[in-house]
Amino acid sequence: MIRSCLARIGCLTLVVLLAAGAWLERDTLLGWWRAHVADASVVNGAPTAELGRRSSRKLDDFLRGRGADHVSFDATELQSLVDYRYRDSLPSGVSNARIALDDSTLEASAALRVEDLMHGKAPDALRGLLGDSARATAELQPEVQAPGVLLLKVRSVSAGGLPIPNLMIPWLLQQTGLSNGNGPARAVALAVPRDVTGVRVTDGKLLLERGRPR
Repeated sequence: MIRSCLARIGCLTLVVLLAAGAWLERDTLLGWWRAHVADASVVNGAPTAELGRRSSRKLDDFLRGRGADHVSFDATELQSLVDYRYRDSLPSGVSNARIALDDSTLEASAALRVEDLMHGKAPDALRGLLGDSARATAELQPEVQAPGVLLLKVRSVSAGGLPIPNLMIPWLLQQTGLSNGNGPARAVALAVPRDVTGVRVTDGKLLLERGRPR
């Protein structure tokens, strides 16, 4: 499930950059943005390989129906999973993924190496606009819409620290083939196991709940 989310988040960050247009001022904002994301992503401590292994076992037990019917991950646990379990699952050209948790939303960001995006087929206009690299972020609110369907509601997106207008987001999602599963226009639908009845951010943690499908 998290692997699928990471791949979709990578696509979403690419969409954000495509929408940034002429008003992306990467030279002055990139350094500030990198520092901001680094501070937010490790608020609970430094990610480690050991924490990544423990978090992997916790996740695997939950997905296989073992143990408690709910499990939670703080930002450092999620970052450890990203860094040490799923770092090879990111799309081409997407790296240095960072996860931060708020009271009810998840913030995901990544560095993009423009020449490697889309398996080296990024448009020349994008290369000319962004140069060699750039960074983007998305604020997402997860919610299980129906058995087997997780919605990532897009609260906001930005590139280089500049916000993308909300009215542009549904069109961008459609252009990249990301389905909303008949949910809100600013959302992406992902498949999850049918017995996962809840995925939400609460009190600075990502909570996963398992039960009998409603």
